Amino acid sequence: MARSRFLRNPHPASKLQRCHHDRCCLRGVIAASSRWHHTRLVEADFRSYLDQLTDLGKEDFNNADLSYALLQRTNLHGANLLRCCFYGTSFCEADLREADLNGCDLGTAS
Repeated sequence: MARSRFLRNPHPASKLQRCHHDRCCLRGVIAASSRWHHTRLVEADFRSYLDQLTDLGKEDFNNADLSYALLQRTNLHGANLLRCCFYGTSFCEADLREADLNGCDLGTAS
């Protein structure tokens, strides 16, 4: 079961900040251009299939923990992944064109 903690963000354009979602399923999500700063999404399932596109293009995951996340076939085109933790994360067939991966901990990402 997902555990969540939501904190108000001082920036009105932002949606969620410092949230915790463990083992959550986010397949088929369209959240392009949203902000998820410092979010903990450990073991999150973002996988896309033919009938479920997960669009996280231009998403702002600055300093997020996406350890063991499943990002197969996910659209991350132009996403801000600056200083994210991707230990054990799967990017198989993900669209990472123009994504900012500076300072990321890729650990055993594949």
